[in-house]
Parts: sequence; C-alpha cells; structure tokens
Amino acid sequence: MRRAAYCVAACAGLIACTQGEGTQIVHGSAVDHGRALFEDPKASPSASNAFSCATCHPSGGAPERVFAGASLAGATARATFWGGARVDLLESINDCRRLFMDAPAPWVAGDEEARAMYAYLASLAGGGDPLPFTFVRASPDVAAGDPAMGRSIYARACATCHGSAHDGAGRLVDFAPRLPDDVNASHAALSPAERRLVFLRKAREGAFVGAAGSMPPFSREVLPDVDLGALLAFLGQ
Repeated sequence: MRRAAYCVAACAGLIACTQGEGTQIVHGSAVDHGRALFEDPKASPSASNAFSCATCHPSGGAPERVFAGASLAGATARATFWGGARVDLLESINDCRRLFMDAPAPWVAGDEEARAMYAYLASLAGGGDPLPFTFVRASPDVAAGDPAMGRSIYARACATCHGSAHDGAGRLVDFAPRLPDDVNASHAALSPAERRLVFLRKAREGAFVGAAGSMPPFSREVLPDVDLGALLAFLGQ
C-alpha cells in the first residue's frame, strides 16, 4: 500500500487508483485510506519530502523509539493540539505537512485526503484529554550528561532520520545531516558554546518554532533535559 496513490469510494468497498501503467484496485475503506496516508510520505506531494506521519508519531503500543510527536490516539476528541498552540485538528495536521513535509498547499475540510485522515484518527482508541507538549522557545542550556546514556538516546531518538553517528549510515534522506560532523562543519566559525546552542535549538525548537530546516521539536515530555544533556555529551557538544 505504500507505493499506491489512493482514492476512496463513498462507502467501504473498492478503491480504484491510477498509477503509472494502469489502474490498481484495492479493497478498503476511508479508514484504510487514512492509514495509508499516515504511513506514506505521499501525504505531501512534494518530491523533496521523505517524512510520513508515522515518522514522528507512534501508531500503537509502547515503542522503544523516542518519537518527536505524541500518539494520536484520541486526537479527534481533543480540544487543543501542539501543547495548546492550536485548537483545530486540521490546522495542526497542515502545520506538520507544511513545516516538516514541504506540502505546497494545505488540506481543506472537504478534501478526500483530509476526510480519510480524520476517519483513521477517529478509529484509534484513546482518551480526548490534551497531551502535555512543552516547547522550550528560549533553548536554555542543560546540565552536562553521560555520553554512554547519550549513545542509547541517539539510537532511539535520532538514528531513524540521521543514521548512525558520524557517518550517517542508514539515514532517511541524504540531506539529513550526519551528526555531529555535518553540523559542526557548517558552523565551524562559531565558538563551541555557540555550536552547542545550535544543537539545543534544533532539538527543542525545530522548524515549528523557527529553527531552519525540517527538524521536528522534541518536547520536554518526550526528551527530558537530563536525556538531552546526555545526548549532547555523546555528540561531543
């Protein structure tokens, strides 16, 4: 299902999709369509996008990975999003598509993709209470940490997109910087303290708050200060 373009019938049944050489027929529903969009970078038509919703949001269970985004179970019943920064679910989805997935245009309420995504999110069991998501806009420094602990945190929080440390092996896309080498090289004129601030801003603020690039922010809830300090120590900052 990852490679197909998806078209949803009015009710559960046939989904006819035109793709390259011909028409592919897939049995499914609006929920199936939404799940496919959730898991596929095609949720944004941008040729430069490599992210899907599932890149940042866990889709079930208690994953070992540290995701930048929280679980979206119960999201359709929540009153606020992005730690209270947004009050509209579709606007929040479009935030992600624009800031991190390079989508050229937002979805509107009547769009087939928006309706399918809503159907999928509504199918996820969960409470409607807002989830804490603390942005750290000023990026204050954190205490020095344990590099060994930081190695583990890097594997769980960073390697999915950036690949292994230093050489970037297995990174999601070529433009994801190899950490810490590429960031250090591109900021070689800065002092060590200033380069440390670059890493802090990328991790805590990301593109949502204003740091350049397509980095999602890690809130204090998913990446506590002690973990961030350990990660910076592992990266030699």
